[in-house]
Formats: sequence, C-alpha cells, structure tokens
Amino acid sequence: MDFKFDFKAFIRRFQFEYVYNVLKEAFIRFPLSVLCATGATLTSISDTHDLSWLTDDTIYRLMTFFANGLALFTAASLYAESIGLAKTRKWGLMAVGSGTAAAFAVIPDHFTSAQLFFGFAVSLTMLFAPYIGRKSSEESLWQFNYLNGVGLAIAGVSTFVLCAGLSAVIGSMNYLFPILDVPGRLYGDIWIFGAFFFGPVAFMYQIPRQFDYLAMDCEMPKGISFIANFLVVPLVLIYTFILYVYSAKIVALWELPKGNLAYLVTGFGAAGVAARLAVFPMRHTGTILLQQFYKYFPYLLLVPLALLSLGIYTRISQYGVTEERYAIALCLVWLAGLTAWQIARPRAQHIKQVPMALAALMFVASFGPWSAVPVSENSQLARLEGLLQVAGVKTPAGSYVPVKGEIAFETRKELSSVLDYFYEDQKNGKIAHIEAPFIVAMKAKNKDYDIDDATRCGKRSFTRCWSYYGRAQRLMEAMGLRYVSRYDTEGTNDDFTTHANTLDWNIDQLTRIAPYDYIVRFWAYSYNQTDWTTVRTFREGGKDILTVNFNMSLAGVFTVSTTDGRTVSFDLMPVLAGLYAENKTDIQESETARMMLTAESRGLRVALRIGELRGKIVAGKLNFEGAQVTVLLSP
Repeated sequence: MDFKFDFKAFIRRFQFEYVYNVLKEAFIRFPLSVLCATGATLTSISDTHDLSWLTDDTIYRLMTFFANGLALFTAASLYAESIGLAKTRKWGLMAVGSGTAAAFAVIPDHFTSAQLFFGFAVSLTMLFAPYIGRKSSEESLWQFNYLNGVGLAIAGVSTFVLCAGLSAVIGSMNYLFPILDVPGRLYGDIWIFGAFFFGPVAFMYQIPRQFDYLAMDCEMPKGISFIANFLVVPLVLIYTFILYVYSAKIVALWELPKGNLAYLVTGFGAAGVAARLAVFPMRHTGTILLQQFYKYFPYLLLVPLALLSLGIYTRISQYGVTEERYAIALCLVWLAGLTAWQIARPRAQHIKQVPMALAALMFVASFGPWSAVPVSENSQLARLEGLLQVAGVKTPAGSYVPVKGEIAFETRKELSSVLDYFYEDQKNGKIAHIEAPFIVAMKAKNKDYDIDDATRCGKRSFTRCWSYYGRAQRLMEAMGLRYVSRYDTEGTNDDFTTHANTLDWNIDQLTRIAPYDYIVRFWAYSYNQTDWTTVRTFREGGKDILTVNFNMSLAGVFTVSTTDGRTVSFDLMPVLAGLYAENKTDIQESETARMMLTAESRGLRVALRIGELRGKIVAGKLNFEGAQVTVLLSP
C-alpha cells in the first residue's frame, strides 16, 4: 500500500491552517521582509546561546541590516504593488534597496546617528509608499494608515499574549516538574521570536491590499472620536497656551530661553502635527474646538517655531552642532516648511507631504558631507580647538603643550564635554593630532591603563568601546587641567579626588603591617558638617585589650587617641592642597610615600596610609571633605 503524505490535510486536521495561511500570504507578498525577520530572529537567538561563530561587530551589523531591510523591503513591495510594477523592475528595486541597506550596515566603521536617521527615514516611507508617484485622495492615505495602526496594535497585543502565555506555561511546568530543569534562556528565545518574527509577520499579514478609499470609509470608532475631540485637541491647545505665555515672558524680561526649550518645542510641534493628521476625518464634523484646531494650527505654530529658532540658534552658537541639535534643526526646517506651505497654499497641500518631507530630510541627514555626523564632528572640533586656545593648551604657533595654573571652571567643563563627545562616540580619530603630544604623559600617569588597547578598539567596531571610559579625564590631566563632569556646577559640585590605589588596602590583598600590631580601615567622610568620629575595641579571650578613638575634623586633621590619654594627629589638608595644586588625581606606586604618614606619642606608634583624599572647591577655595585611610598602630 502506497503511503502519500498530504501536508495540507495534516495542518487542516490540527487546525494550523490559519497560521499556515498567515505565514504563506505574508511571505508571498513580502518575501524579503519575512526573510529579514527570520534572519534577525536566528541571529539574536544564536547570539544569546553563544552558538554564533560571528564576532559581536558582525552580529550588530547584521541586526542593523535586518531591521532596516524589513522596513525598506516592505515599503518597496507596497510601492511596486500600488503601481503594478513588473516583476523584473520590482526585483531591480529590491536589489537597489538591499544594496542601500547593506551599505549603511557594512561600510561605516562605527554605529553612529547616520544609521538612526536612515532607519527612521525608511520606517516613515512605509506610511506613504503606495502613494508615491500617483494621484490619490487624502482620505485614501489616512484610511490606509489607520488600518495599519489597528493592525500594528493587534499584532502587538497578539505578540504579548503569545510570549507571556508561553512563558507562563513553561514557568508552571518548571515549577511543578523540577526534573525538567528548563533553562532560563528559553524565556528569552520566546520573546525574541515574538518581537523579531511573530509580531512583524502578523503585522505584514494585516497590511491592506486596497490603497484607494472614499471619504465615507474614514469613520472613527466612538471611543477614538471621544479621545480626539475631548482629550488630544484640548491638551495640545493647553500646551500651546503655555508656550505663548512663556514667549511673552521672554519678551517682557528680554532673556534667552532655557536650554532644553528646543526639545520641548520640537516635541510639541511633532505631537501637534501628528494630532492634526489623526483628526483629519473629523475636520468638518468634530467639535468646534477640533475644527478650529485643524484650520488654524499652522498659524498657532508660528510663535513656537520662533521660540525653537531662537533656542536652537542660542545652543549652537554657544556649544556648536551635535547630532541631537542637528536633528532638532532638521525638525525645525520640517515644521517651518510645512507651516509655510499650509499657510501660503492651503489648497495645494496633501497630508502625504507631511511624512514624505520628514523622510526626505532624514535620508539627506544620513549620508554625505552635509549629514549630521560630519557636520557635528567638524563643528565640535572647531569648538575644541578654540577652547584649547583659551586654556593655553594650544599655542599661537599651533602646537599643544600642558599648562600650569588655574583655568576657569566653565572652560574646563566645556573642554571635558567636547572630549567626552569624541571619545564616547568613538570619534577619537578626529582628535588624534591633539592627543598625540600627550600620549607619553598619559602612559606615565596611568600605567595600568592600556592606551594602545583602547586605540585598537576604535579601529572598526559597531559596538561601544568601553576602553575609552575615562580617557577624556586622562587627557585633560596630561594637559594640566582638571576634568569636570557634565553634572557639576561651579562653587557647589566642583570636586577634587585623588587616589593611591596601591594603598587601598582590602581583605584579599597581601599587605605588610610590621612592625605594627593592629590594622583598621576607615572611610572618614562627614555628611552633616560635623567631625567624623568612631571608636574601635580589640578583644581577645573575652577581654578588652585595646580601645582607640578615631576622629577626622572638618579641617582635615585625623586624630588617634587611646583611653590612657595618648594622642597622635595627622594634618591631611596640606597633602590634599599639594596634590590639588599639581592636579594629581592618580598617585602612582613610585609616589605613594607622600600618602604615607607616621607619628609617635609616648610609645603609641601610628602609620597612616591614605588611599583616597577628597576635597570640594567652593568660591575658589579648596575645602577638605574626607579620606579613605588605613591605620596601622602599636600601643
């Protein structure tokens, strides 16, 4: 008897036909997108299980390609489908898209904002891809994206239910039957599968095949209509009123806007534009407030845009261009262009122009000498050179030398911030000529820090290079400058801390204490503006053998006294002041003698080994703040 396996009958019997059809239709319609989802899932799971033979850099590049490719191939398929593109031309378009996505994933040395701008651009393209190059009504684009929004929500909820349900089932089995010993990584696999494959495929399956709709098709459910009419629009208008009041305050007091205003106004403008698009079907039937909002919002944006222009101009003129400020300036151009177009030619506007304009700007910002990364790098490099001239590190002849003496707090803070920008984003190649004269000094001051290893880390890596952590501080120390954290403010948080790691005694470190008898360690810091005091008693055989009082005054005098009246004192302030004058934050082993103090009183011999000294600069004066000390004593 011949046996023939009927695959369709098998899946129908076990009621898997619907799932099979979902996968089949999604793959037939968006084959490359499904492959990208599959690739992202397999790459991520193999990485979490340490099964991949690929390097971390390659994995990150693959994930970048799959993420961008998923959106790009979906948009390209929708465009080809909407205009009836022939198969050969469709696959030619896919090849161009694949090459573009691969270029952004493979060519760059490091992951930068260029990949983020590109990813955002291709994601936006999905909103209007079926309407590129052909006439369509505004209702068609709105309804298409509304249905996609509903489909995305359903896919998201379905993914959460699936992953949470499977996790609960496996967790229950593991609890009830411990012999199963289900590995914890399996939970991660479930959520990776849901996020990277099930969710995207479920969404792709629900993307409408119809691209043209009538006005009567654009009907909102009552719940969404209520949210739009009575929550979204009133809240946007309230926020608009607040911005207008703040604008009046700026004019009245003639003061510059606050630094973070640009982010607030950008968020407001984007939210307002999104709200205006969302309420499009109700522009004639909604509440009076909603109708007026839709009609006059471009005019309401004029003052916030003026505020945004002033705010971003102020920040760039003071601190130069960064990728974040570039993005804000880009949004300003986008919002200003839309506003001008909607006011000047309201009848010529089409809602598809809103995402199309932003996607085009984001794509332009992702490559070329005009893009966010090179513009920001050049701006910050020019700013760095100017700050080094002000500090005296860069001479009129163009060479770089260490400086002596006190440099203004704001100059040091700005220098610290710019150097952090180059190191944290792995752009240190741009400042190699500045760093080169100080390499020898950096190595001498930080023998445990492998500078060459950090440099190698920066050759070509998509992942963050942790070897650059603290490198800005080390470079500034070699320049004779004290590093200032971005969170510090002058006079209140300008701290100075110096370390002698070889004297930082701990329980697992072999330490010589002879000829002393006892050893104890303290972190002597005052947190309530009073002297730090403690008492320690050594007991042996059930008896108190030795009781010692320890005290650290606010002025930095450390005192050791016994119950019989013998006292030894150490003034740590001169040590701190000397190190502060030399800007020494790391004490090498060859210099630890200056961190070791000894004294004696009537047979009480005490040695003090200082592991850390901390001071605070208030109004230009160095105040003692505390120390970490190891005390050796013989009574």
